[in-house]
This record gives sequence, structure tokens and C-alpha cells, in this order.
Amino acid sequence: MEEGIDMTKSRTKRWRDFEEAREYVRGLKPKNSKEWREYCRSGQKPDDIPSNPQKTYAAEWQGWGDWFGTGNVANYNRVYRPFEEARAFARSLKLKGEPEWRKYCRSGEKPDDIPANPQTVYKDEWIGMSDWLGYDSRYRRGGWRPFEEARAFVRSLNLESRRAWNEYCASGQKPDDIPADPHAVYKDEWLGLGDWLGTGTVATQNRQYKSYEKARSFVRSLGLNSQKEWFEYCRSGLKPDDIPTAPRSAYEGRGWIDMGDWLGTGYVHTTRREYRPFEEARAFVRSLGIKSAREWREYCTSGNKPDDIPADPRRVYGNKWKRR
Repeated sequence: MEEGIDMTKSRTKRWRDFEEAREYVRGLKPKNSKEWREYCRSGQKPDDIPSNPQKTYAAEWQGWGDWFGTGNVANYNRVYRPFEEARAFARSLKLKGEPEWRKYCRSGEKPDDIPANPQTVYKDEWIGMSDWLGYDSRYRRGGWRPFEEARAFVRSLNLESRRAWNEYCASGQKPDDIPADPHAVYKDEWLGLGDWLGTGTVATQNRQYKSYEKARSFVRSLGLNSQKEWFEYCRSGLKPDDIPTAPRSAYEGRGWIDMGDWLGTGYVHTTRREYRPFEEARAFVRSLGIKSAREWREYCTSGNKPDDIPADPRRVYGNKWKRR
């Protein structure tokens, strides 16, 4: 049985090349793994297409979104927006509580680079859902301490970071009339966590950044090659305070183009890229003498492919696309 062969990775059965098998499956347009399982049980699947491709093609496997061609990225491979930028997006939704946030996450409208479980992804910066969504905490029966008194108490604890504050709030030692999300309770007086803890750190929204041109010049001098490397640099503690972690938010309408321009890599986001007309692009590709999907993939990752030739022509050329 195929299932048994696939599970044990038997070499007695020859499977299609990964790229060819994936291309076939993408042509079926399955939306999720449930539809894929139903197709596998239908009896229509060719014998040389495995039911468990993640095991058969372990070396090439990049997730179900890649296999189906839906563009979905597995959570463990996903790169999320920096915390401040993601929180700003979440707050723009004007949601009023966790139930509304969960409903929004299930709606299919959430961008892939915004996590459904921000408390896990941003555990070092996380305060609470009211901070994430930007709504006021419920009023406490008996009231909260006045801001100055509460701040003075918190400063006496000599906490040095957001993580230390979160750990203190979870310890059970915090008095009930000191809020865990002071930014929401004292929003009129709030000047940032640095002011609350007394560390002197300036809140992001109160920070003065370099001009876009000067900031971009500094960032380009770092020689970073991708958005992932930029996020790693921001988390390293080496970034100056006058360079924003979320440059798109800081410089929107004041010079911001995209991450490729910010880093100086020359990379143009696919949403802004202009490709050659289908016939011209196809003529160019045919001139390369490529004989298989595997050779095409190797060419696309070689660094030799012009930017105006798409790596995934099926998506770009839609109805004109037939096969590679």
C-alpha cells in the first residue's frame, strides 16, 4: 500500500521529482491539508505522488503552503513585524477585547506577519491584551492609586526592564491597586515604561529619530542583507535609540519606500516589481535551455535570474500560464 511505502520511505517505489510533484499538486488548487487528505482518499491521486510528501521529500519540504501554492508560511518559518509595528497595526483595528481579537484572527483578514498569539512571539515586550489592542482596562472597584504614588512605589522596586516588570506582576507580590497595564489606567499621565520604572528609557512614540536619509545611510553601512538580519540586529542591543526598529511606521510619508531601499540591497518587493510581458519572459527562459523544474529552481536561486523574470511565473501570468 502506498501509505505504508510512504511512511517507511521505501526505495522500491519511484516518486516523481519534488518540483514536478509539487507542480502537479498546485494545479489541483487544494486550499488546505484537509482537502489534500480527501483527495488522497478519493482514488484519483497518481501512484507516484506521495500522500505524505513532508516525509518523502524531507530535504526539500518547505511547508504545506509551499506544497499547495497558497503562499501560507508555517508558523516556525514565519518572520513577524517588530513588536511596536505589530502593536500599532493591532490597535488600528479598534478591537475592544480578547474575544474580538480571536474572532479577527479567525476571519482570514489578519496579515501573515502579525501573530495570532502575540504574547508568545513578543514575550519580552508583552504587557497584556489591553496594551496590544489599545483599549482602556476596566475600572477597578475601589480605584487605583494616584499616578504619582503608584509610580513612586514601582520605582522603589528598582526594576530595570519590561521583562522584570512582567515577572513582578506575575509574582503575586504586586498590590491590587497598582495596575499591571499602567499605560491604560494612567493614559493621560503616561510617558512610557522608562518613566514608570525610573530607568530613563524613552518611550518609542516620544523618541526623536534621525532624518530618513541619515538613518538609511547608517543602516546601509551595516551591510545587512535581509529583513531577518535587520530584526536580529534590532534585538542585539547594538541599535542606536535614534534609529527606529519599525522604520516603515517612523518614516511613512517621509521617504520610506521598502526594506530593500532601507538596507540598500537593491531588492524590490514583489508587490512593486514590474515583470516582462509573458511572451518576452518565456522567450528569455527558453533561451536558457533549462530541461526540468529542478533546473529552473536551481537557476532561480543562483543569483543569475533578472529581477523582471518571476521565479513563480504561474502566479504572475495567471491565465497565460500552462506549464514550465
